[in-house]
Amino acid sequence: MSILSSALLAHLHSFFFAHFHILNCTPPDFAPNFSNKNYGEYGYREWYDYHVFYTGSLTKEMTYKNHHDRITTMHMKNNIDITKKTHAGHHYAAQTACAHGASVNGTKALGSWSDNGSFNLVYDRAFPLDALLGAGMFNVLLGAVSQTPPKTPNLPLQFL
Repeated sequence: MSILSSALLAHLHSFFFAHFHILNCTPPDFAPNFSNKNYGEYGYREWYDYHVFYTGSLTKEMTYKNHHDRITTMHMKNNIDITKKTHAGHHYAAQTACAHGASVNGTKALGSWSDNGSFNLVYDRAFPLDALLGAGMFNVLLGAVSQTPPKTPNLPLQFL
């Protein structure tokens, strides 16, 4: 497994650990359901419908509207008055990504900033992995992952 794949898995691990263990959300049922034949020999599992970027529920995909509503609510609860609600975190993301070794080009793509009118990196469709890892506070320059997922638990055979 590559270093970047390991970093992405570590982020997913941290995200779902926080969701289920810190926020105390009910974990999914990992037992396969074979009643729907569209899922082949391994069957359907509830977590197949989960989104990494969601609002309200893991099965509800994030949209601009519900993202805006959640940011607005967060600002109201903290007495923050700002007109550019969903853009307020761009400075933090850019500073954090760069501080952890992301390239300028990757950071520009991360924040959808243009490249002075010539070639806009956002339309390049390249995945700004260095900027995403930097924004997640991984040291991109070291080429190593600072978090590792725990060992796989010994699961009952019905779950494998």
